[in-house]
Formats: sequence, C-alpha cells, structure tokens
Amino acid sequence: MESFYTRTVFLDSSVNKNGDGIDASWTNNDGTLSVQGNDKYLKMTLQTLSLYRNFYTINYTNNRFYMTGFLGVVQPVVIPDGEYATLADIAAAVQVAIIAVGPGYPGITCIYDPTSRKFIIDMSAASPAPWNPGVDRFLAFCDPANEVGTSGVLPVDKGPYGMFNDSSIIMGGVPNRNANGFPLADMFEQDPLVPNVYFSYFPAMLGSLDEVVVRCQTPGVNMSSYGYDVSTGSGAAGLVNNAALVPSNILARIPIRETSYFAPTAYIQYVGDGDETFSMLLGVKSLNTIRLILTDSRGRPLPQAGLNQAKIGNLSFRCSLRIDYLQSVLPQTSRVLQPQDLILQQNIALGQE
Repeated sequence: MESFYTRTVFLDSSVNKNGDGIDASWTNNDGTLSVQGNDKYLKMTLQTLSLYRNFYTINYTNNRFYMTGFLGVVQPVVIPDGEYATLADIAAAVQVAIIAVGPGYPGITCIYDPTSRKFIIDMSAASPAPWNPGVDRFLAFCDPANEVGTSGVLPVDKGPYGMFNDSSIIMGGVPNRNANGFPLADMFEQDPLVPNVYFSYFPAMLGSLDEVVVRCQTPGVNMSSYGYDVSTGSGAAGLVNNAALVPSNILARIPIRETSYFAPTAYIQYVGDGDETFSMLLGVKSLNTIRLILTDSRGRPLPQAGLNQAKIGNLSFRCSLRIDYLQSVLPQTSRVLQPQDLILQQNIALGQE
C-alpha cells in the first residue's frame, strides 16, 4: 500500500473534549477523515505528544506496603504523596509511618545505605508484644487478584487501586502475588545474625512510573505481551506466567528518563523521528471518534496529586496525529501483458522511391 493523501490532526485534551484531561475523546462527523473503496484504508501515527509532569513520583500507586505486627493483623504502612529528593528522605518517611502503625514501635529505625542502595529497618527496639521476629513480617502486594482474600488477613484500607501497588519497586522488596493464605513472601530479608533487622533484597528506586502509555479506543489493533497492560487475571489460574502475545489498544509508549522530578524535565515530550515509530492501521473507513487515554504500563490512570486535577485540565496533554490515506497497489507481476492484449504488427507500405 502507498499513501496518496495525508492530514495532520492537532488535539488538546484541555478544551473541546469529552472526559477528563487524561481520558479525552474528540468527534469528527463531517466525513473529512474517511475513504471509500475496498482498496483504501486509514492509518494513524503519533507524531508528537507533550504532557505536564505535574504528578508526584511517590503517590498512591507506590506509597504503601504492609506489616503483620501489631495485634497480628495486616496493617498498611503509608508514606505521604510527594516529591522525595533522596532515598534517605523516603527512609525517614517510612520510619515515621511504621511508628504510627501501633504502640511499641517508637524505637524502630529505617535508614538508607547508599553503598548497597538498600533500606535497612531495625525493629530491635520494638516491644515483644506487637512484634515477634521470625513470625511477623513486611509484605508488598502487587496483583489485583489480591483484593479478594480471607477475612481478618487482608487490611481494610487498600487504597484507590486495592493492592495493585508498586511499593516493592520503591523499597527494593519482593512483590507478593498471593494474599489468600500463607505462607506469604517477605518483602524484606531478615538478617540471619540479627533477627530484628531487615533489609531490602534489591536496590531501591525514587519512582516507579517508567513510561506513559497512550491507549487508543479507535478501531485498530496492535500487539502486547500477555501482562503488559493489565494483570494476568484473578485467582490461582490467573497468577501463572504466560508467554503469549495478545491484541492491545496501545498506540504508543513514551519512556520517562528520570524517576525523580527535576525542573529541567518538567515536561514529558515525544517527537517522532520520522520513521512512524508508533502507528496503527485502522479497521474502519471513516474515523468519526478519536479517544486517547494516558495510563501507566499497568493500565492504571496517571496518578493525580489532588481531587479533580485531571478534570480541570491540570493533567492535560497535547498531541499531533498523522492520518494517512492508503491505497492498495497491485503487485508488479500482475502488470505483465498477456498474449491476448498484444496487437500484431502490420507491414506498412512506404511507397517507391
């Protein structure tokens, strides 16, 4: 196929749209984005995208983990939303949050070791009543299936996304995918020499949002790995890994280079490099509605720093889409002349000289 006509569509999600700033749709009913004929198609390509980076790197998608200490019940440990300049700042917030869980914890400490890039939690000063080394533990749940569990085991406060949480990435801990019973995976590793000291398994991070995913509800199909945009399902059968590629509504993914906020990178921007990096062949002849949704890689809306932040346009984005009108081209072999198409040469009398 070859392109015989091209149009560029400029969109701004803060005005003339339906939905909030990160879930916007536009309508086009005048037929200007349409083709006719079985040999003609529409193709959509993302050329540019600009988004204000005015959401917190530590937010309700990654600011909570759990501990089974006080009263033998799973308790949420939540640090405030915000911009943390260093991992030491996060460690200080975690220490305050653990102390706030229950009595007997004022003496605990949480520090960040810059050499190993790991958090170290010392519970040795906790009273024996609320904390039992080797039995009580730190947990991080990561799968939506964990929202359904045994009464008395799971906490009541699960947050806006239930237990679908990235705190294990921030803390360098082990994510747990099974909250319906024991044994549960410990988020932190217990020091074999000091039973009351726990440290991260892996290096910690300042943020967990590594990319902005542009999803398109316009009829068209791309492909993604089985668990790229959503959880792999609920229940024991849904927790297995799957190597399949499945249809996806993902139009583009915009990588974020920095996990923490810096003033020079206050905008998330994408500019196509000219080779149509992100494109989709549409399954319709007439493009009447364009709906774009911005999410993280797990299909969750971008975190909002305040109520109605997206609806008032404070999380709006701007983009330009290229619409190509494609036409099917016959293969070169079908253009070969057939014998019945040839005209026999006739002798022409030029006369005598």
